[in-house]
Amino acid sequence: MERYRDWLLELGAPVTDENGELIGIPFLTDRNSLFEPCGHRIAVDPGWRGSNTIKVIFERLFEAHGIPDAMRSDNGPPFASPNGLMGLSRLSVWWLALGIDLERSRPACPQDNGAHERMHLDVRRELQAGRIGRDQQSFDLWRHEFNHIRPHESLGMKCPADVWVPSTRTYSGTPDGLDYEGMETRKVSKTGIIMHFGAPIFLSSALAGWDVGLNPCRDSPLTEVRFVNLFMGHIDPATASFRPASAGLKLAESSEIV
Repeated sequence: MERYRDWLLELGAPVTDENGELIGIPFLTDRNSLFEPCGHRIAVDPGWRGSNTIKVIFERLFEAHGIPDAMRSDNGPPFASPNGLMGLSRLSVWWLALGIDLERSRPACPQDNGAHERMHLDVRRELQAGRIGRDQQSFDLWRHEFNHIRPHESLGMKCPADVWVPSTRTYSGTPDGLDYEGMETRKVSKTGIIMHFGAPIFLSSALAGWDVGLNPCRDSPLTEVRFVNLFMGHIDPATASFRPASAGLKLAESSEIV
């Protein structure tokens, strides 16, 4: 079995806990093993889908399980920003800086994450039927049973924990800087702007605080803009404007697991 660590993500609609409070649960599945490394409750408040709230959970996950090769998600926040440059959010920009590839389901195509969504629909039904308690201890118990006790036909009747292989890519915190191998760099301001030949160029507020690489084109006056390994677009010095790349991130066609 291929050991490519491709994590599938979903942040579903909130449910009511045992005290009548709304909670959200980010569901996360390792595509190869079905292993569920996450089961943290999040109190639903105005910022519960914010990048910073979810980032704390992923920091814990990366510390415990290592950094995956790729994240596959839908096109909604906090994993993506539908109207942003290349659909990037602050959270997905952080993933890119950690060396994680991004994959997105096609807009309005829930079947791209079909296996993942079906599995977590079953969890929601168990919650609504009262077969799973809604406190953190109950979620931990469900996750332990799913990972270590329930065999799966798609895994040759093995349990996810029997197949799961943690990543060897350890997490040591957010990188202080990014290496662009000799390219000229610019730091993106809080408002998503860089300066180029004295002119302000707006890129994306999702990139705020990060360096981007600038690479002058050989056969034109344009300058390539790159973030990590992504080509973001061109700066046109004649008009002091930024032209976003027409090609976006890799779109998933199917996430049938294993």
